[in-house]
Amino acid sequence: MIEHIDERNFYDIIKHNDVVLVDFTSKYCAPCKLQERELVNIDRQFGNKIKIISVEISRSPRLASKFGIVATPTLMFFKKGKKVRFTSRSQGRIDRFIGLRQARQLVGPINFLLNMKV
Repeated sequence: MIEHIDERNFYDIIKHNDVVLVDFTSKYCAPCKLQERELVNIDRQFGNKIKIISVEISRSPRLASKFGIVATPTLMFFKKGKKVRFTSRSQGRIDRFIGLRQARQLVGPINFLLNMKV
């Protein structure tokens, strides 16, 4: 289940879960609504293996500023409380996915994180 949170409990959630997928979203963003549908599919596929949270940036402006969120939707992964950086052949090292991502595009990074030893 996707949990809609704000700044008050963000850090507790990322610290107390192995893999967290954060969806930075905005209220009137059409792609954000589509992104949430894709994340529901991810939640069905992975169940309690990962935690998916949604952060409305207008309700959590300090988080948006801290993580440099300039467009929505933006997806970020955390592993054991630390932000994850991926290596992309086309983009080098990235720490976020900006724009709508289909569930099938997120399966690889999620499986990688679930199998990663820290």
